[in-house]
Amino acid sequence: MHSARIEQLLNLVGALRPDLDSAELYELAVGGLSDLSGYPAVVMWRAETAHTLRPLNYVGLSDSQQARMRSARLPLNVLDVLRQHLHSSGEAIWWPADRGLPSDAAALGIVAYAGGHSLLLPMLYNQLLGVVVLSGPQPQPEAKTTAFLQQCVDQVTVALAAADTVKA
Repeated sequence: MHSARIEQLLNLVGALRPDLDSAELYELAVGGLSDLSGYPAVVMWRAETAHTLRPLNYVGLSDSQQARMRSARLPLNVLDVLRQHLHSSGEAIWWPADRGLPSDAAALGIVAYAGGHSLLLPMLYNQLLGVVVLSGPQPQPEAKTTAFLQQCVDQVTVALAAADTVKA
């Protein structure tokens, strides 16, 4: 099972070629992370300015959730805000679906599965480039799974940063 997941990750990173259109890159990244993780809802937020994050791509959202995402913005320091209020495991942050979020992070709580949770994984590459939020029906993430998913997000972040550099 583990080797199959690593092969999936390698295939995903290999598919994130710099010659692809940016929208296609993010769509592939989000879809691949959803497939790898087993989380039905995934939102990728990227730094828009030095102070804000905006959602770039998502899967598993209803039409009304998608409409909200189009205009959503979050402060870039959202990780600092969340670490003060939620469960933290390494770089990852997670919260139960029934728990409210601080007002400046409320837009992250995209999908609330009854009895489920959401998991936030930072996209770090010399600095915070964004965050990936995964939502699913399990009560909480397993530590082993969280560590693997952070490695997946790290690899995807490197591939996306390389693509950004090539296009610049």
